[in-house]
Amino acid sequence: MDSKAHNRPARKAALGGVLTAAVQCCLFAAGVLPTGRLALLSLSSMVLTAAMVEYGALYAFLIYIASGALSLIIQPNKLVCVPFVAFFGYYGILKAQIEQIRLLWAEWLIKLAAFNAVAAAAWRMASQFFPLFVTLPNALWPAWIALNALFVVFDYAYSLAAGLYERRLRQKLWN
Repeated sequence: MDSKAHNRPARKAALGGVLTAAVQCCLFAAGVLPTGRLALLSLSSMVLTAAMVEYGALYAFLIYIASGALSLIIQPNKLVCVPFVAFFGYYGILKAQIEQIRLLWAEWLIKLAAFNAVAAAAWRMASQFFPLFVTLPNALWPAWIALNALFVVFDYAYSLAAGLYERRLRQKLWN
């Protein structure tokens, strides 16, 4: 396909609608299925990779805003929307910007700082609702270490999925 047809406003709007709908499907499934919530939240995050690759960070950010706002309106389980809005939705956009630094140690430092800031905010909010669980000193550090390890796995899987999209799926979808 030529780049002129690829950059038409109607094509961009249609892709935005399709990607927003795909995010809503992932969030709905995460809210109603008994298992796989983290996997579906991760998939909802990875849906925005297509927007990022095709049209850039601003376009992906607009889809994130639309998806987040729409999810808060139409999703029956609002608790599933919180992780998407607070972290999963924008992480791919943030990751792409951070990885332009090209210093691996600096990239990981910033990624882990961003993740830990969100995790600390979530922990603080959880302490308001579950004070006994959150104040257990023996549970805090192992949980924190496990969350950081899970984040590293998520980041690696996200990189693999983005590479898969760019190398294989993109050609099949656009040609």
